[in-house]
Amino acid sequence: MDAERPAGSLPPRPLEPPGLRSLFSWRRLAHASIAALVTWLVVLAMLAFFQRKLVFVGQSFARNVPLRADSVPFTTDGLRDTQVTMADGTVLNGWIALAEGSTRPDAEALGGRPLVVYFGGNAGTRKFRLSSLQMLTELGLNVLIVDYRSYADNTGRPSEAGFVRDGRAIVEYARTTLGVPIGRIIICGESLGGGVATAVAAQLCEEDLVPAALILRATFASLVETAAYHYPFLPVRLLLIDRFPSEDRIGRVRCPILQLHGDDDVVVPYSHGRRLFEAAPATSDNGIAKTWVTLEGVGHNNVMHLAADRVSLAIATFLETTHLAVPNELLDEATAGDAPEPATEQSVEQSPAPTQRTD
Repeated sequence: MDAERPAGSLPPRPLEPPGLRSLFSWRRLAHASIAALVTWLVVLAMLAFFQRKLVFVGQSFARNVPLRADSVPFTTDGLRDTQVTMADGTVLNGWIALAEGSTRPDAEALGGRPLVVYFGGNAGTRKFRLSSLQMLTELGLNVLIVDYRSYADNTGRPSEAGFVRDGRAIVEYARTTLGVPIGRIIICGESLGGGVATAVAAQLCEEDLVPAALILRATFASLVETAAYHYPFLPVRLLLIDRFPSEDRIGRVRCPILQLHGDDDVVVPYSHGRRLFEAAPATSDNGIAKTWVTLEGVGHNNVMHLAADRVSLAIATFLETTHLAVPNELLDEATAGDAPEPATEQSVEQSPAPTQRTD
């Protein structure tokens, strides 16, 4: 055999037994699977560890940089700095935006006008809500907005429990320090702030402190469901710490409810907002039907750019329905000019109520 092999050629490679070849393949597959599993576990561990930095992204905006009211380009001089001290000693900074023509935030000075306690979304600071503050003050409303702990010029660590606890303390500050009765306080929240607002309103109602109203914009039924919608390949339902189960809480809210949502919202899908609305009580304790407003052609982050007039009109109409004292001249001014006609039944819906519908 060796004599017949050409010079310089290698001897033939011995054949591997079929069983040994199969064993090598299974080993390679096992090693690859283990490597993939380890990588997946590392990703999940990082997600679990850093999730609050992903959810509460407002921490990266102007951290520890003072946001003085006199340095902000507000269209009137009715913006005032304020501070609220929490039970754990954390001091949260914010603003009071006064209704047009007002000089003091208390209910007596404002002739009993309502005060809006405003909770922003998960990104940005109070400075990012100037257009919303301006709209509300033009409707004759006072607004109290306080940034979350760890946001803007505030210290502390963010969490759902901390935000809700702070929100409750902010309402108490409005009642005791500003002297606004609970029946004149409107709880308002956008996006993640809607989760805070819903939780705070539910707590107040359970304590028999029913606020004037709850206004929600572009918010979710549950942060878990919305997160799972965006990351279906991750076990979000198992890992998420701050869950904001608004759908489970809103049933305890006893005040009138207004909910607004854009039908082009890709951050919090329209159907998620509707799900929260369906879970809300049909009417408030004083017989006011819950109100849903569809903002047609509007997304999540462009509401005040594309639909400021529609939002203003919806809130003004809601305030009339709930018998909250807004000066007629301000209401007329807010709904005059370029404001659209009242939306049709296809875009504004109300649940059945004892009184005749006005939409």
